[in-house]
Amino acid sequence: MDAELRRQAGQGDRGFTLVELVVVVAVLAVLAVSVTLTGGFARAGSSADRAAGDFARAVAAARDRALALRGLQGLAPLADGWQMMAPDGDGGWLARGVPGQAPGAVWTVAGAPFLPAPGQQPAIPAILFLPDGRGTAFSLVLPDRAGPLACRTDGWEAPRCARD
Repeated sequence: MDAELRRQAGQGDRGFTLVELVVVVAVLAVLAVSVTLTGGFARAGSSADRAAGDFARAVAAARDRALALRGLQGLAPLADGWQMMAPDGDGGWLARGVPGQAPGAVWTVAGAPFLPAPGQQPAIPAILFLPDGRGTAFSLVLPDRAGPLACRTDGWEAPRCARD
């Protein structure tokens, strides 16, 4: 009889009570919200961090396009960002895509300071990407409260961005 009662009592302990289930769901909800908020703030970063990430992706895309199409691709520094450019087939260049934003950017191209005219679209890109993967050496320095963020490349490697 004692064994029968223990067996029946054990059957009742196999599930969760409603209170236990509510507590577990509440704890998971709090964890999910805290992870989401923490990740959101980390992703937001500063405007210079976002601009540097966008710029690095644009350079990689231009280099990949030059390799894939086996032809020149270009990047034109602007006073407040950059513009991707592609040959038009008649010896000229056309703007490609939406200009990247980098307010207050300071450019150095092939070792010399480069001062783009404000509000003017260049006819020829200052930075070229060749079909063999090489590109023009350049640097882009972005102002930021945490200190200037500089993206540099020697033309062979992808730009590396770090605080000066």
